[in-house]
Amino acid sequence: MTVPTTSRTEGSLHLSTSPPRLAVRPWLAAFCGLLSLGVNVARAEGAASEADGGSKLNSVTVEADRNHAALKRQVDEFVSAVAARPVDESLVRWGAPICPLVGGLPRDQAEFALARLSQIAASVGAPLAPAGRTCSPNFYIVATDKPDALIAGWRKRDARLFGSGSGPSIRRFVETTRPVRVWYNADLTTGDGMAMSNDVGAIAVGTVGASSGGNTQALAGIPTNLHAKPTLLQWNEVRQLTSAIVIIDKRQLRDINVGQLIDYIAMATLTEVHQDADLGGAGSILRLFADSDREGRPSGLTKYDEAYLRAMYHSDQRDKMQLSVIETQVTKDLLR
Repeated sequence: MTVPTTSRTEGSLHLSTSPPRLAVRPWLAAFCGLLSLGVNVARAEGAASEADGGSKLNSVTVEADRNHAALKRQVDEFVSAVAARPVDESLVRWGAPICPLVGGLPRDQAEFALARLSQIAASVGAPLAPAGRTCSPNFYIVATDKPDALIAGWRKRDARLFGSGSGPSIRRFVETTRPVRVWYNADLTTGDGMAMSNDVGAIAVGTVGASSGGNTQALAGIPTNLHAKPTLLQWNEVRQLTSAIVIIDKRQLRDINVGQLIDYIAMATLTEVHQDADLGGAGSILRLFADSDREGRPSGLTKYDEAYLRAMYHSDQRDKMQLSVIETQVTKDLLR
């Protein structure tokens, strides 16, 4: 079969029916070889680029996992160190509305302290007495140059100052040389928020007093939970703060401003904490008096502090796993 081709001569166009030449010129074969090589090289570079990109992505993912794991360890250490929980009892937080009273500070500082404490309590979910209404003080903050004399005189006037506190605990509070001393008074309440019963008749009906014919008078005055449930997952009774006493030794405040001081008090009294806890690498206002370097002191509540207090008041106090729940919530909060 012949394929028509055209050929141009000067001044005219002729139609030719001769077969086309199929021979490939040497330079064209070389060009095609180079082109093919270029395509292969490009494909190889693309594959290498994808592999490298995948490696970088995996590296970023691994680094993020490591950072998350490191943060979780730090949070777990922080929460475990800060939280004060006796054996076989719940964590403690405020149940009654907080009604603060500030004494020993200039009026402007006292007003600032009240406003700041109310702001922090509201932001983390702690109960607060309604503004503008008269309430009975249960959160005392007193600044003085003579803390020992103040405590001694106060104790003489109020025999119930330290509630049901043990002798060793009271002595530690009285004899400490801390710049800020904190005393907690807490009561047991039922897990469903109802008061414990001291009624002898009710105890006789609901407890061993009736079934065994025991002496119900022996149970008089002993708080008893008439609503206990047979469960190992929750506390039948929880501890709730009813009052707190904060004594500030003004001689030891050094260069600490009132904002730092009140934030420290808020962290130390909205829940029971270990003031001398080893916090590891976590930042906290609880380091305020531990760091002699003025520049290194926290300026106020840190993200760790705020996250911890929020988790404390937004977790189920009855849950025996509350500490673990708080650790998880604090980690999530810090990752936002």
